[in-house]
Amino acid sequence: MSIETTLTLVTLPVELLYYIFDQLDINDILLSLRNVCTQFRAMTNTYNRYKVRYTSTSVKADIHRICRIIRPEHVMSMSLTNSHRYEISDRIELFFSLIDIHQFTHLHSLDLFDIDDNNLKNILQYIITVPTLKNLSIGIKYIENFSDQTVDLLSTVITTSGIHKLHLFSMNYMILKIAWSSKSKLEHLALDSCSSQQLCYILDHLPNLRNLSSDHYYSVKTDPIIFPSTVHRLTSLKLHSTGMTMNYLESLLSFTPSLVRLQLMNYFTIFDFLQRLSLGIFYP
Repeated sequence: MSIETTLTLVTLPVELLYYIFDQLDINDILLSLRNVCTQFRAMTNTYNRYKVRYTSTSVKADIHRICRIIRPEHVMSMSLTNSHRYEISDRIELFFSLIDIHQFTHLHSLDLFDIDDNNLKNILQYIITVPTLKNLSIGIKYIENFSDQTVDLLSTVITTSGIHKLHLFSMNYMILKIAWSSKSKLEHLALDSCSSQQLCYILDHLPNLRNLSSDHYYSVKTDPIIFPSTVHRLTSLKLHSTGMTMNYLESLLSFTPSLVRLQLMNYFTIFDFLQRLSLGIFYP
């Protein structure tokens, strides 16, 4: 006589339920699923891969409720975005006013967008003390208010932390002020904007860098044409440029012989690029 068993979510292995949790929003887990039954409540208490994501449109009441429930040491990644509008309240400041940032002891990834200088300084001081953090993305709200102290803190984070991936947005004017160090463990760097001078400066100071990308790569006509001072072990390069010449590209590539992936987007000289690449001819 066969015994029929009914398969429900509660009877699934915990590891499988955790995988399902990985696909859900934190509000769905803690404000809905958690309240279904005592088993789910217990699972949400032990689950330690929470992904916090709030934007300027997130409901403030939900943020308050989540901060009362969440165990900070169980949060693996955070993405917090403010509004660029003055009349919208600061979601990043609100979140960290409810939970001490130093309680997030196992954070692996942190994204901060439209953040002001004061909040960024506080968070950078925290990042220096967190060995688990590997991915960091920063977008500045008001570049004109970016202080020298914040630049120094960011330089310290790049030099002393274990961060491997760094994304910087709206910070191209600060690139040459940052003290990029050869001691840095950075392997991936993404910039929303970068000049030819800044690119060479970065390559000269980050020998461990393997992947570099820029959504807007440009040359300043008044700047002298420069190249890296030595050969670099970069393996992946992505540049979106509106005025790079083929001659410059050839010279730049001669300094990156380890390159295995090259992605170029160039609007104004596409015919020249295709003609030279199709012929396989590289001449100065």
